[in-house]
Amino acid sequence: MAKSRRSYKGAAISNTIASGGLAANATTISLGSTMSGWSTGSEPFFVVVDPGTAKEEKICVKYATTTSLTVVDPAVTSTWGASVNGRGADNTTDRAHDGGAVIYPVFTATEADNANELVSAYTANGDLVVHGSTTFKKIAVGTNSHVLQADSSVTDGGVKWGQVATAGITDLAVTTAKIADSAVTSAKIADGTIVAGDIASDAVTTAKILDSNVTTAKIADGAVTEAKLDSSLPKGIVGEIKTVTSGSTGPNGVTITGTTMSSYTYATDRVYRFAWRGAVVSNTSSTTNRSYEIRLYDGTDSYGIATLRIPADSTVWADNSYLFIGDGTSKQFRLWHTAAGSSDVSLVPDTGKPLQFWVEDLGKL
Repeated sequence: MAKSRRSYKGAAISNTIASGGLAANATTISLGSTMSGWSTGSEPFFVVVDPGTAKEEKICVKYATTTSLTVVDPAVTSTWGASVNGRGADNTTDRAHDGGAVIYPVFTATEADNANELVSAYTANGDLVVHGSTTFKKIAVGTNSHVLQADSSVTDGGVKWGQVATAGITDLAVTTAKIADSAVTSAKIADGTIVAGDIASDAVTTAKILDSNVTTAKIADGAVTEAKLDSSLPKGIVGEIKTVTSGSTGPNGVTITGTTMSSYTYATDRVYRFAWRGAVVSNTSSTTNRSYEIRLYDGTDSYGIATLRIPADSTVWADNSYLFIGDGTSKQFRLWHTAAGSSDVSLVPDTGKPLQFWVEDLGKL
């Protein structure tokens, strides 16, 4: 039977059935006098007629007027319309009663059973009780962190414990202020979930990135340029070789052709080491020894670094190095004849023994 609230008042004074009596199956009860102390609310209550006699009947009624009651079905919880189903309640029999029969409000065994049914449903810590299709329904406490959810597929009770699905959370319900700093870890974020477009330009700072999180494998080739480095940090790559063997092309497009290294701009306030090694042969038949220099050339001036003495038609092995500081200008290194304009100004590396020029970046000054 559906459960509903009953309406009672204390100190209700006994009344009687009106002189016309009460017929079996009747849905209106007329009283012999104005009721006193009885409930006049919209909720129903039970009365007993001819109490303590063989004709005793309990009836579910609600207030109609000060001298009349409407019989209602105790199982109906919405309209409380007049119904003969309210007759013969609490294991009594629907019967006729004479005028003058005693009538007054009474608490029934049915109501006591409903209360006991509700109380007895709570048996364990955390039990909840809801109304099922016909009676009270107990729901045991759910799994830790689960919440109580409405679910129409649960036919007897309509609710269940469960985790809240993503679709059940409104877009504005979860804000950054509601998420503990330690609650979101990298393991809880699916790969590919956060893309660059989801991150504010100023949201990620170096202080928020663990040293161990950034590895070389996570940095795209070409992603780190000098422009992206702090101005106080060294620029360039320490140990980078700017050029290689004569007759080939090295990093940064710097090449060696014959006895000259192509121009390269050396950054301001960085230290470089220029080195050379290999065999140089003079192409003159003169018996006069000639002097040659390794020179640093910037297009207008040249600065001698080392001197080589090469006898006519001879080969000299050169092997040395030189430190210099970049000034932001473009320079090249040359093997230079001290007697410009002479027939043997053009020198070539010895066959099979290439002359090598190279520059190593040693870092910021």
